[in-house]
Amino acid sequence: MSRRQGGGDKIFSQKKLEKTKANFNRKKASMAKLKKLLVACEGSKSEPYYLNSFFRYLVKEHKINSKSFVIAKHKHTNPTGVLDDLLNFNEEQLTYKDFEHKWILIDRDAERTNGGGHHLQDYNEAIHKARNLGVNVAFSNPSYEIWYLLHYQYRNTVLSRDDVVKELENLINYKKNDPNMFDKLLPSLNTAINNSKRLIDNCDKSIGHCNPSTNMHVLVEFLNI
Repeated sequence: MSRRQGGGDKIFSQKKLEKTKANFNRKKASMAKLKKLLVACEGSKSEPYYLNSFFRYLVKEHKINSKSFVIAKHKHTNPTGVLDDLLNFNEEQLTYKDFEHKWILIDRDAERTNGGGHHLQDYNEAIHKARNLGVNVAFSNPSYEIWYLLHYQYRNTVLSRDDVVKELENLINYKKNDPNMFDKLLPSLNTAINNSKRLIDNCDKSIGHCNPSTNMHVLVEFLNI
């Protein structure tokens, strides 16, 4: 009887070991698919709020690891400055070079007569330099809020930053820097992706300079696989 018990225990232990190895291999394969991503944003609140909520959603869906996404410390609000924020990232002995995927989120935000906005040269320089360094650019023209608006409607007429905000205020009583925008917009995410792609396809100017346009859908689809 004792011999039979010993043999059974041996077989049980072997199966348990094989199961443990299989679980480890699955976890290892899953970890290999995770994206190690560094992002720098032009906005100090709106974009980080949206992205952080998006990543919490992806973690729940087991599409990304909670430690694989980092937003660089915000110091600048102009496109080349945002790129510098990413390039100067240095935390916990990590630099931007340690991240497989690097993105900057910038707005065209043309100069306004009442002040604000960016020089076109600064915007162009940020895109050109980023691409030469292997940094992806998520652009929005006229502003990041065009991505929000595309969740509700397709617009292909020229808009200012103020126009976009007013449209959102009328549609959803929009408040700038709302930390809950991702949750509000999630049900219409596919609509925004399709509208964004449509704008890019119909754009007859250089990518990033067509008003309105955004390629936020590229970043969203890259993550939400």
